[in-house]
Amino acid sequence: MRNTNFLLRFLRVKKFSLPMAQQMLLKYLNLRQTFSHMLQNLDVLSSPVHELISSGYIVVSPKRDKHGRRVIITTAGRFDPYKFKNVDMAKAHMITYEACLDDEQTQIAGFTHVGDVADVSAAFITLWSPTEFSTIVKWGEQSVPMRHKEIHILNVPTALKYVYDFAHNRFNLWMKELISKRGQLLALDDMKLLSNKGIMTRKNNNNIYGGLNGIAGLPGSFRRLEVD
Repeated sequence: MRNTNFLLRFLRVKKFSLPMAQQMLLKYLNLRQTFSHMLQNLDVLSSPVHELISSGYIVVSPKRDKHGRRVIITTAGRFDPYKFKNVDMAKAHMITYEACLDDEQTQIAGFTHVGDVADVSAAFITLWSPTEFSTIVKWGEQSVPMRHKEIHILNVPTALKYVYDFAHNRFNLWMKELISKRGQLLALDDMKLLSNKGIMTRKNNNNIYGGLNGIAGLPGSFRRLEVD
């Protein structure tokens, strides 16, 4: 049953085109092999990955957005660049994505990503070079069978905006179109705090989380993840 679920990820994301699904599967296997130090041995209980996930750096909301998509929330301020490495970051993300993709509704509806980059340090920014960042994003988008429907980046400081612009210019045309269509950069002065749990909304009261109704997410162990 699990093998069927795994293959359906690629078929669904490519709308059941066998040649395209096969090509993506081969790219996925190549990605896992090329970046084996980051994308293999994905054990959620291993240290320091378990500590990073338990810190609430990356969480999956127990509620879907108004379109039925699974919402992944990343809080950069909870990533200690002096304790964790970019390998730990990559593994935490891949473990999260793989766990979510086990659910068939998520395979169909896709994902909404919310990233809060407030309080990031220079050490955090330099975890990845612009070339490394653009390469891993490009390969991941083309290889991992996820439907990325919306990307929202909150509280972008000026220094990080310059880094983003520099990396964005290194993307190919296809990647630039993806980000321009699905991504939003929101400055701190365009946001307001909705609750003490940290939900941020635009000042025009349109909930950036698309109907999460004030629920900040589910930090901690995947054993507590509630799937609709």
